[in-house]
Parts: sequence; structure tokens; C-alpha cells
Amino acid sequence: MSLERGRRRSPMVAALLISGGGFGGGASPLLSAASAATTTGDRHAAEVLSDAVASAAETILPSVVNISATHMEKVDKRFQHPFFIPGMEDMFRRRLDELPDEREARSLGSGFFISDDGYILTNNHVVEDADNILVTTHDEREFAAEIVGTDPSTDVALLKVEPEGKIVPANLGDSSSLRIGELAIAVGNPFSSFAGTVTLGIISANGRSSLRFGSTSPSIQDYIQTDASINPGNSGGPLANIRGEVIGINSAISSPSGVNVGIGFAIPIGLAREILDDLKEHGEVRRAFLGVHIQEVDANLAEALGLDGPQGVLVSGLLNDGPAAEAGILDGDVIIEFNGRPVESIPKLQRMVGSSEVGTNAKVVVIRDGERKRFKVELALMNNVVETESESAGSDGDPWMGLEIVSLDSPEAKTANIDATRGVMIVSVEPGSPAARAELRPGYVIQKLGVFEISGPRDFREARGELAKDAGDRAIAVYVRLPGGGQRYFALAPR
Repeated sequence: MSLERGRRRSPMVAALLISGGGFGGGASPLLSAASAATTTGDRHAAEVLSDAVASAAETILPSVVNISATHMEKVDKRFQHPFFIPGMEDMFRRRLDELPDEREARSLGSGFFISDDGYILTNNHVVEDADNILVTTHDEREFAAEIVGTDPSTDVALLKVEPEGKIVPANLGDSSSLRIGELAIAVGNPFSSFAGTVTLGIISANGRSSLRFGSTSPSIQDYIQTDASINPGNSGGPLANIRGEVIGINSAISSPSGVNVGIGFAIPIGLAREILDDLKEHGEVRRAFLGVHIQEVDANLAEALGLDGPQGVLVSGLLNDGPAAEAGILDGDVIIEFNGRPVESIPKLQRMVGSSEVGTNAKVVVIRDGERKRFKVELALMNNVVETESESAGSDGDPWMGLEIVSLDSPEAKTANIDATRGVMIVSVEPGSPAARAELRPGYVIQKLGVFEISGPRDFREARGELAKDAGDRAIAVYVRLPGGGQRYFALAPR
């Protein structure tokens, strides 16, 4: 996968909705069906639907913007020379020194106005690390934009421009009751060259999660899947319904080639709405959390657990001194209710917990050994817990290079069945961090940093302290034991 996140229908309309093939490529099923219409009633139905799509496009287009974000990145000169051989730097030093220390990197995407005072929604990965952001409106006005807030966990970012002249905000719709087969319209700036492109498709699925998009996969996923054509440059643009209301933020595609093959993903607008106030007020999202590692319960797992069928989510691990552990929840419990609402999937539980107020007591119902048990869990602030847990990773209380680690005798490591007797296990990698760029992932066991052997958190802390003195901006060799066996070196560069 690659990033680039009431009235009865006539037979004619019904046929259009179930036509085979993607709307994003080849001949449009809408046009094919319209040309095949033989009766006046069929032609009229096709014309009505075509007019509705055109009206929806006219409604949403004025709110859509193109986004160009730039930042400076350090050049790794060792890999710029085509004849570089390790240990022979002196032979090429003069040529290497001629290369610039930094170069400009550019990302291109889309977004849309949500208010007439200049707020814009887009993807976090479009503007991540940006030094300068230029926004171009549908009528070709240009504005400098500032980042108001970002949330890597959902891949949502909020920008702000100081508008001159009229701004047309998008109408935000309801993404909570989307039906599979419902028409969907994607708008954006594919390949940075085709501004204001509109494509038509359907809602292919709801609630897609556990998707990996390289090393920067959002941790909170509840994607809308669509076959409306989404290509690189569409990221951050709106996915709209037939009324021209935004129902999602186009975010990613699944493709072997990096271009549209009819499998695209959009962040539900309801998820973005839940975090807007935090992004405006704090520049980040302050989430409550339970302190559990969870996994979905499929039919086989339900049978093994003695459940009547797939339900809830399974607690596969607990954070030390986390809210759930303090309340008495155990590994192997199946969470089936949260504050009186059924828990149907991991994304649903993540959203229910994340949108709850920090410090409140949540009512959690679990199944343990075939019996229901009820707990009151005092929800903690996720950021505070991350800092507390990461104390073992360094003296400043912040995840180093985007890494959060635990000792091998921790519940997390025991739950993961780590086949190692020394080192520290990665439990989280911050999206966009040096660790993410190095493709380090949760579950990997770090056994060596540079020349320093790592037996546990203390060695890790001391090694990072020594490396901070000497390494500068040089890449650090990280020796890792992989889940399931095998070893590998990774190059961890600060920039």
C-alpha cells in the first residue's frame, strides 16, 4: 500500500449503483448505462442522476484547495556519490564536499475550507515538518498558510489562512450512517497537475482498519473505502456524497503501482470533527486512554475463548500502572461495553475512549471466563502516560528519536512472546519521526546502538546519552532482533 487516510429508486438508478468495474478508470458506467437507456423513463432517470452528480461537484469545488508544502532536509552525502565504497571516503571527499548540506523537499496535496474565516482540513502527512505552506484556491488565489494543529494518530491536520475576499466553506455531512453502494465523489489535485479533478465512485466498505501504509500508518483507523479514483496529490481532499456534503478526507490508496486501482481510503469526517476543538485550542489532540493492548476477536478466537461468537475486543496486554490495570482488568478479558455502548471493533473502542473526558470514570464491561464483569476505570491523559512510560528510554521523559521502549520482562514484551534474552522492545514509533523513517516498528528488539551493547533500559539510556555527545547528525547503526527470528541493522538518522 502507498500513501499518497428515502425515495425509491427507479430500476435504471438501481442498475447504475450496482454496475461492475470501478468508476475511476475506463468508460464510466454512468455514461454506458445512460447510452443504453431505451425508454424515455430510463433516459430521464439517468439525466436526473447525472444532474445530481454535477450539482454536487459544483457545490464542493469552490471549497477545495491545492496545498504545496516545503521543508529543508539534510543531505546524507555518503549515499549521494554513485561510486561510494564504505571506508574510502577520502577518495571522494572533494566531490562530496561540493554537495549542499540541505535540499528542499516538497509535498503536494489537497484540502478544503471548513469555515469562511480560513480554516482548512487536510492530511497530516501532506504538511508534516513543513517550513512553508502555500494554498491555492479553486479560483487561483494564493495564500500562505499556518499549521494550527496536527494529529498523526488519525493523519488529520488543521491549517489557517488569512483570507482576502470570499471564502466558500464546505458543507460537512454525516459519515456515521454511510451505506455500501452509496455514490461517492472525490475531489482533489492528482499528480499536482490536474487541479479541481472530480471522480465518481461508490462507498465500497466502512470501518477499514489495521492497514499499513509504509512506516507512517496512523494508529487510529476507521477508514471509508471507495473506488472513486484517488491518486497521489488527492491526499487531504474531500470525499463527498451526492448532495455535495463532505463525508471523508481522502488519505491513502492500496496499489501495487502507486496509482489508483480502485481501492482508496478516506478518513470519516465524523472522526475529524471529534478532534477539531482540540486542534484549534491546543494544536494537538488530548486523548483519554485505557492503557490496554487489544486485538479483534474472529470466529476462531471466539471459539477458543468460549464465546458465543465474535464480539468485543480482546485485551492482549496491559501497561504497567495504566488505568485498566489499576481498575482490575486482566489480559484475556474481552471488552464488550464502554460507557453503556457496545464495543464492536477496535476503531470504535478507540474513538469512544479518545473522545471521553480525561479524569472521568468510564464504565467498562468485560467477559472473563464466560462471565460478565463490570469495572470503573479512571481515564488518564494519553500524553502523560506516554511520557511516564518512556522514562525508561531516556532522562528527558520524551520518546527518543520517536521510540518508546520497554524492558523484556514487561507485560508488553511477555504478551508479544519475544524470543530474546537481552535488549529492549519497541512498543510504539511516532509517525514521521526518525525511527519511523528508519522503518523501525513495534515488536522489534534493540540489542545494539552504535557500538553499545543493550541488555536493558539502563544500557539503552546510557547509550543514547553517549551518542548524543558524539553522533551529531550522523546516522546510528541499530542492531535489531526481528519478531519470529532473524536480525537486521537499521540506519537511524536524526534528520
